[in-house]
Amino acid sequence: MVTKGNAYGRDEHGKAIVWSSQGQQVMMEWEKAYMEACVDALGVRSTDRVLEIGFGLAYSATQIQTYRPASHTIIECDQAGIQQAQAFAEANGQEREVVVVQGTWQAMLPTLGTFDCVFFDDYPLPELEETTTTTTQTQGRSRWHDFLDVVLPHCVQGARITGYLARDVGLTRAGCDVHVRDFVVDAPANCTYYPHEHALVPVITVTDDVVARNCVRQRVQHRLDHVRGSLLVQAVEHTHSHATNDDSMDAEDNEESRYASYGSRREFLAALRHQAGKTA
Repeated sequence: MVTKGNAYGRDEHGKAIVWSSQGQQVMMEWEKAYMEACVDALGVRSTDRVLEIGFGLAYSATQIQTYRPASHTIIECDQAGIQQAQAFAEANGQEREVVVVQGTWQAMLPTLGTFDCVFFDDYPLPELEETTTTTTQTQGRSRWHDFLDVVLPHCVQGARITGYLARDVGLTRAGCDVHVRDFVVDAPANCTYYPHEHALVPVITVTDDVVARNCVRQRVQHRLDHVRGSLLVQAVEHTHSHATNDDSMDAEDNEESRYASYGSRREFLAALRHQAGKTA
């Protein structure tokens, strides 16, 4: 799934900014130092294969390239971002492999190989949203947890994962060491999406890839079992409420994942099913 809504420009102070199709601030220049700190925490080596989720203003991508990794794969789902990322790849891919993968990580990550370092900074674009809301069981669940379920099977022994994190969401996983440190940020007054003075720099290190993958397999099976149960409950509710075809979505579409309010939920469940098949 590729969207076409983002716009790149300058804010009223002349600082770089990305807006969504609905005028929401997606990323601003003040994030540069924080993005660089997250990348630095990965300890990228020249032999590493690096995966980056979300291109944004190229702050993380540029910092990744300072370490001259063996390969750099960027997954981007917005058309404007894809164009920016492709220009970046052309400028930086002369000596090292820099590849842009078009689509959401939910759809594209299961098609890729393994990585040594991962940088995660995705954003729920309005084009992927719908009017339905998440269920009680899935409200408040961080996108980080869903991402780890999909990415860990693509991480080799010793792999490191980091990314944008505003609050501690409990990233502990079997087979992984998790370290989180505080980082002081200076979001300007015109920033509408980040009211905090601090951000977090997480580093998840895969210490036992077999244990980590087995943990994912168990979590995926639990999620799929939950989905099946939710489908049955919703089917009964639809029957009793006499919902019309125009007013109701099919049960599977509405309950596939935490992203029940996003168009990418189908892709996420497909990713879970893919992982279940690979790890069974």
